[in-house]
Amino acid sequence: MSKRKIYRRLVSVDEVIPIVERYHPLKPLGELEIPLNEALGRVLSRNVYARVNYPPYTRSLMDGYAVISDDLIGVYEDRPKRLRLIGYVSTGDTEILRIGRGECIELSTGAVIPYPADAVVPVEYTHREGDYIVFYRSVARGENIDHIGSDFSEGEVAAWKGEVVTPTLASMLAALGVDRVYVYKPVKVGILPTGREIRNLGEPLDYGCIYDSNSYLIYSYAKLIGADPRIYGRALDDESDVEDKLRRAMEENDIVVTIGGTSAGLEDVVYRVLSKLNPGLIIHGVREKPGRPLAIAIHRDKIVLGLPGFPLSCLLTVNLYLLPILAKLQGFRSYEYRYIDACITIPLRGEPGIRVFIPAVLVERGGVVKAYPLPGHSGRISSLSL
Repeated sequence: MSKRKIYRRLVSVDEVIPIVERYHPLKPLGELEIPLNEALGRVLSRNVYARVNYPPYTRSLMDGYAVISDDLIGVYEDRPKRLRLIGYVSTGDTEILRIGRGECIELSTGAVIPYPADAVVPVEYTHREGDYIVFYRSVARGENIDHIGSDFSEGEVAAWKGEVVTPTLASMLAALGVDRVYVYKPVKVGILPTGREIRNLGEPLDYGCIYDSNSYLIYSYAKLIGADPRIYGRALDDESDVEDKLRRAMEENDIVVTIGGTSAGLEDVVYRVLSKLNPGLIIHGVREKPGRPLAIAIHRDKIVLGLPGFPLSCLLTVNLYLLPILAKLQGFRSYEYRYIDACITIPLRGEPGIRVFIPAVLVERGGVVKAYPLPGHSGRISSLSL
């Protein structure tokens, strides 16, 4: 008797994630506190508060002279005024100098403002005459001064829960004295390639075999989104071997991604193994092309995604399903695709009831975006690098 099994009810592309969420809430798996320099790309699980004022002291915004603004009222280029120079403050000097009426102090950019100076005149509007500085313009109170705490006050929220730590955010938090942050835990992703024809890189490639490339595709995408992926050794087209290696991967990871063996052929055994899980297979087959043989199962608190083995099919299902699931489990507020209206350059034929995905190169000319479909089928790899 044939062991061939047809697909379950085919679901639409838009149904996949909601079906998964009915069986397994896609929420963050916890949090951990880590050094700021290790948080790049992670999602904050708590608000972050400024530990110091910023700027932490009142400083000059440019090279020039600290003055009391009232001393220069009515000063113009044709009616200059001299003030006595009594000192110089460089960036990094911590002593707070004092000035009186009729006096000024030279400053470098970022230097501490002397007391009770309330403005800085840029050096280009001045001229030095011995121990005096000649000023050729007046200045408003507070001009060219960056006051303490004007950007952030100590204790103020500097970053909100749910924000992604970017290089610029990390730099800002460092300036506020933040050295550790709480982030959502990265999802552990086990990657299990299947198939007798699969060979690891470095192994001899027998005729009729192929190198494992999909594992590197999945591993790289998982890394980019902040997950913690691990590639396992291939499983043969044997139910017991797939089951043993799958159970080990489920014990060690939050999500397991299998590659290949999800169709309805005689040697496609992955979906049979997934059917044995608890509650087991929840999706087998999607109304899309390529990528129809997608299989998803739940085992207690673990998610197993069975992705098709053809490279383009694998790429499509990674982007449509794996990445949005990982995004939700790691606290990303959204994971959205960019949609672009484009004119096709050759006739294309769809299939009733099937969403067809076609790789293409987009070219904009004269304000019109044209899509140039790439030739080939879901087993080709040349389009993956474009």
